[in-house]
Amino acid sequence: MYDKYEVYYEAYEQLALAEALRLTNNLNRAYKIFSTVARITELNGHQLEQAHALLGIAESKRLMDDTDEKSCAKALHIYRKVGSKWGEVHALIALALIARGRGKNATTFLKEALAIAQEASLISDVRFVESLASKKPAPGNQHILIFI
Repeated sequence: MYDKYEVYYEAYEQLALAEALRLTNNLNRAYKIFSTVARITELNGHQLEQAHALLGIAESKRLMDDTDEKSCAKALHIYRKVGSKWGEVHALIALALIARGRGKNATTFLKEALAIAQEASLISDVRFVESLASKKPAPGNQHILIFI
């Protein structure tokens, strides 16, 4: 059995690997790693890391054209519970992108994400949300998850 610190460090190592895979379009591998991290962190009580993994699952599935609001909503709930403003902003961004992918309006999610990002002084996130809200995101502008 691992101690809580080993699980914590391994979770972040695997989250970084999975995100690198997601950004290089290795979506199935990223999804599998995010899923494993979600299970292990849930079993070991690492809520923030579990939320990160759930967000990674949702974003991987979104890029595979298989939207997953459930994982995203669960991540948002956990982020709010543990007080992670960064997490709240990025879960709301993911929900907005999922809504857009379904041809629905993402304005409510983006407004809430913008308000939280501004309140928490998450400057790069403010710019990204504004870019998404303008519906003219900069070229190469994708939802990058830098888990903090």
